[in-house]
Amino acid sequence: MSSLTKNFSDYRTARERIDQSFLVSASAGTGKTRVLVERYLNILIKGDARIDEILAITFTEKAADEMKERIRRALRGSALTAAPGSASLLDQLNAAPISTIHSFCARVLQENVEELNLDPQFRVIDEIEEKILRKERLDTFLHDEFNRPQSPILRLIEYFELYQIREMLDIVWQQQVDLYLPLAKASKQTEVRLLAQYRQHYHKHTLQLLRNAFDAPELEPVYQFMRNHHARKADDALQQAKTALLSMIAKIQSGKIPPEIANGSAGQLFDRRKKGQKGNWGGELETMREYQLKLRNIWDGIKARIFLFDEELEQWNAGLTIAFAQLALRWIETYRATLNDQAVVEFNGLEIYAERFFKSGSTAASQVARQFKHLLVDEFQDVSPIQNRILTAISALNPALITFYVGDEKQSIYRFRGAEVEIFNRYKRTMPLLYLDKNFRSVKPLNEFFNRFFDQLMSRTDCVAEYDTWYDKPVKSDDNLALDRLPVELLLLNKDAQPELALTALSETEAEFVHIVHRMKELRYRAIVKDAKTEQMRQPEWRDFTILMRSRTHQEQLERILNLAGVPYYVASGVGFYQRREVLDVTNFLRVLINGYDEMALAGLLRSPMIGMSDDNLMEIATEKGLMHGVSKVMKGEPLSENISPDTLQRFREFMNLLDRLREKMKTLSTAELIQAILDETDYLAVLAAFPEEKQSIANVLKLIDLAVVWSGTQDISLVDYIRRVQLYQTMQIREGEANLSSELENSVIIMTIHAAKGLAFPVVVVPELAAPNKGGYQRLLSDNTDHIAFNLKTLFDDRHGYYHQYLVQNEKERDRAEEKRILYVAATRAESYLLLSGIDKKSAAADSQWSKIKAVFSAGDLNLREISIADVPGLLADFQAATPLPVRTLSRDQQNELEQLISPLTVQPKVKKVTPTAFAGWLGTQAEKEPLFKKFAARDLLESAETLSALEIGTIIHQAFSWWDFADVSELTRFTGQLLQSYTLSPSEFQKLMALFEDWGGRLTKSENPLLKYIRKAENISREVDIYAWIGGTLIEGKIDLLLKMDTGKYIIIDFKSDHIGQRPDEAALTKYNAQLNLYALMLQQNTKLNVIKTGLYFIRNGTLHEQDITAEIIKRTRLHLLEYIKQ
Repeated sequence: MSSLTKNFSDYRTARERIDQSFLVSASAGTGKTRVLVERYLNILIKGDARIDEILAITFTEKAADEMKERIRRALRGSALTAAPGSASLLDQLNAAPISTIHSFCARVLQENVEELNLDPQFRVIDEIEEKILRKERLDTFLHDEFNRPQSPILRLIEYFELYQIREMLDIVWQQQVDLYLPLAKASKQTEVRLLAQYRQHYHKHTLQLLRNAFDAPELEPVYQFMRNHHARKADDALQQAKTALLSMIAKIQSGKIPPEIANGSAGQLFDRRKKGQKGNWGGELETMREYQLKLRNIWDGIKARIFLFDEELEQWNAGLTIAFAQLALRWIETYRATLNDQAVVEFNGLEIYAERFFKSGSTAASQVARQFKHLLVDEFQDVSPIQNRILTAISALNPALITFYVGDEKQSIYRFRGAEVEIFNRYKRTMPLLYLDKNFRSVKPLNEFFNRFFDQLMSRTDCVAEYDTWYDKPVKSDDNLALDRLPVELLLLNKDAQPELALTALSETEAEFVHIVHRMKELRYRAIVKDAKTEQMRQPEWRDFTILMRSRTHQEQLERILNLAGVPYYVASGVGFYQRREVLDVTNFLRVLINGYDEMALAGLLRSPMIGMSDDNLMEIATEKGLMHGVSKVMKGEPLSENISPDTLQRFREFMNLLDRLREKMKTLSTAELIQAILDETDYLAVLAAFPEEKQSIANVLKLIDLAVVWSGTQDISLVDYIRRVQLYQTMQIREGEANLSSELENSVIIMTIHAAKGLAFPVVVVPELAAPNKGGYQRLLSDNTDHIAFNLKTLFDDRHGYYHQYLVQNEKERDRAEEKRILYVAATRAESYLLLSGIDKKSAAADSQWSKIKAVFSAGDLNLREISIADVPGLLADFQAATPLPVRTLSRDQQNELEQLISPLTVQPKVKKVTPTAFAGWLGTQAEKEPLFKKFAARDLLESAETLSALEIGTIIHQAFSWWDFADVSELTRFTGQLLQSYTLSPSEFQKLMALFEDWGGRLTKSENPLLKYIRKAENISREVDIYAWIGGTLIEGKIDLLLKMDTGKYIIIDFKSDHIGQRPDEAALTKYNAQLNLYALMLQQNTKLNVIKTGLYFIRNGTLHEQDITAEIIKRTRLHLLEYIKQ
């Protein structure tokens, strides 16, 4: 049978042998989704199963929708839909079990809530909402643990900082599916047993590594030669090194770890300077040196995996590990209970509950599993261990289930989401294996390059671990178009050619981007793209180019070079949305409205097109003490430098007036309405219309309003919460794309990440920064997912590292190197017609690095390598600057209105569905026509203050610390605040100043005459951070009480902590607002829990004063009436 016939036999077998299970390995562009759909259709056509009996799992919801649409199109023209009684087939497809694994798990949970003891009304919680809830619950958990006798946290806090414990517990929750088993094992260990396990693992790992390296049969002639030949003088350096080496190797061969390995001195035995004296040796000297070099190369290959074992450190490590495991398990149980109480399930929880359900083997689980006859899984290379366990459990409950798993192990690039390529590799050994190996995507010469290039980069001989993947067979091409040259180039920027030439205007990375963009502009006038309609080669448009970034780190520099070159571009699907200039402008404005002392946000806002001040203007305002000092002087009306121009001063005062107007509106506007007010006041949309990409920029800004509306739909989100959520999204792994304004309407280069491009194809693909090292940061807490956990023991006071953490870190590095090959494979194989690779060549690149291998492939043959010196870059840059810049257009107001209607933002229609005491108190203060507290005190609190942190941040920290504190030992308060300050970037003097401030505030409360302390000492029970809820007037009211004291009389006192600047006494407007909030708390407690609240108190932390108020029936009645009026309005 010819290879071509066999190839099509695999395609046909995958489609038509629906009675057998298969694993399909499908290289990039070989039509795996088409085969999956055709198999699905064959199952229906042959009547082997109904639509509801075929379970299909995809990697994304988008892929699920696309699969349904392909099946729908195919069904419309098939005999199935023409047959009598089959009219509903297309309708059935809408509810077909074709979805992601998470959606499938959610459906299983919803249909089996009683089996899993879940609330019937549970909902799947949003990722950000869950993260905020987790942070709040973790604070409470840590507080409770500090106050629980015998808590393991008391052992951990002796070694770790509090923020480090918090960080590790956060990791535990996010990775609980992998960490739970090793945590459970460690929690039941004793220090002696765990230390013995560490020691055993060290001995086994180290000895096996040494024996594999130095006890190989092919080395015996080397050792025999070394034993038989000696220097004439015993003190010869080479002779001494040889003797020591032979002694070390003899110990290895006898199954012992040599002392040189144990004490870390083995590297000295391979010192290349120990060459020996020629006079001490005969003709065997060169051979002896050659053998010494051979052994040194072997040592160089394994030394990164040889670690020290410090018995004393490991004993301490064992105790900490057991304590942490016990704490972590308690945290998982506590937070899971919190989610259950709130009737929510997070994404990890969907999988955890589903695995528990199917592994239970219950009647309900068997019924769910047995309802399916076929299981089809797309992108199988990206499944995680728990997802694989779920699929395996379903198959175990239904032995007749026919499975069909499709994927490409070479495209497994989602380790950060838990995917393990080892799963696919193991199935290759146990399941019938089919190959899809005909490329329908790329032109033939490009496909031939992939075969040649990746056969060397992913060589079978280099694959030693289960996570390695190899290019196991060449891929044939469906294309027959002949080209006069290979459509692949490697752009090489030689940094070492003239190292004395420094680039003052550009970074090295920007210099590489100049080289890339210059080449792209040249290729615009060459016929390098195969036209899909004519199947002939044509010149590319800008929209044909896609630049695939490994990460977003240098995206801003790339955009800068594209702008200089006059090349239009579009940032697709990524963190780019939240980093876009226009999005940052709006969020900076919001940050300044909340905290005028936020210097970074203020400077960014003033320099933005919204305000339009230049760097020179800011320098005029700034004093020698900085920008904020100059701002403060303007606010006070104090004179500034004589250098400041009247125009600058006037513009800044107009800006301050603008802030005042918007702060006034903040009292009554929702977040979405406030953003709209900012746009109206600044006429920002008209400003954006004058820039390139004006449609996309305007759409992005309006999307911020849409997000505020959407987020407010699930909870009453304040402005602070909105900004916090935006900042959290900036760090999420699942990123927000730009507003959906199709780039096909614009002739623009696309910029996107490699991960986002997976599954897509582009005419011309550019892959930059191939020589850049992968600076993967490794978490403080690591695990092997089955037996052990380990954490980085390094602290400010101890630089040692535990053995097992070093072992796991090295393992992570090797896995990362293996994944980097797969990431490059995914990036390169997106190209349909042309591929541009690029990197900065440096002499320091390691010989075994991926970049060195890439360069070696291009240097060895007839491939296109275009090398320039870094000294050539200024000339290329000058070509850009001489080119015609991008046109700048200004839209009329009618055009702006037309554009806004085209984008169709959501209409802002705020409606009270849930009330918070803070919002109610603010409204009540407005109704009383008293000057709002914010307006009266904002300038002093936020601008005149010399504190590095904002008033909001300081208030948050002190509230958090007070919630942990026992109100007795001030040193405990300062310890808590010190831990909290670790997450801020502060100079030593700033840190000490804040610590002194907190210590002073704590000292005021511990004075015997302090009225609050007297209440605390008399209290029968003290509760902190008490969440309360009530249903009044058909509306949910929710809030949080800082301190709830149950007195010995059985009655209650509510205390609210405030960190405002109030002088001797708070302003009447402040008291009205704050007391209204406390009155509502009292109403809620009395109505919902029948607790008798007799008093409320406002404790102003800065000056240690308590303002008390007796709660009467009249106050409760009046508060209820005001609340009902607020809800009505």
